[in-house]
Amino acid sequence: MFVTSNLEAEPKLGDYAIKEWKKAGFPKPSMTRMKFATIDKNLIIMKFAKLTGTDISSIKTELKEFLGF
Repeated sequence: MFVTSNLEAEPKLGDYAIKEWKKAGFPKPSMTRMKFATIDKNLIIMKFAKLTGTDISSIKTELKEFLGF
């Protein structure tokens, strides 16, 4: 999944508006979108935010629904 600050994008199944975006360290309101990819850890230059437990729990629920569990 990825994170975007484009909250005006057409809503899609599985989108989740991050509630505690400031606390997580995002510079502006953001949402997750269900698009999956894998990348090598060596390609990650830096981490700039960390989701709170509340948002992680909500995203897990969205992911289960998105995948049909």
